[in-house]
Amino acid sequence: NLVTVYQVVGGDGFGYSTSSLKAVVGAGNTAKLYNWRKTGHTLKIKVNSINTGAYPLGYADVSIEFGNPPPPTMPPTRAPSPRPTNRPTKRPSNMPTKRPSNMPTSRPTSFPTSTPSFKPTTASLLRPTNLPTLLP
Repeated sequence: NLVTVYQVVGGDGFGYSTSSLKAVVGAGNTAKLYNWRKTGHTLKIKVNSINTGAYPLGYADVSIEFGNPPPPTMPPTRAPSPRPTNRPTKRPSNMPTKRPSNMPTSRPTSFPTSTPSFKPTTASLLRPTNLPTLLP
């Protein structure tokens, strides 16, 4: 659950080499190794997270920064003007819209709908009843 950082001090690091422990870093922490390999620059190793439960092997998410820090971001842009410009907008196109079709919509039917199949009830509507209405 920790990341260990070693520096090769004898050999090339690919075969048998002598190394020196430089840092042991836990998740959320950063190790700063000043004047790394006599370059005058700092090596920063940040351990973002460690997952020991991953299958088949655990892993660590690590960020490494070497040398001078990145330059700062550009300053913000100017604020927008307080008023809109006086320039008019572009003219609409001169093309007319398409004409409607010459075909009229279909007319309503010329015959009336059939009459209702049942006559209204003749019972008093002063209060509702549970009885069905009478058939004609």
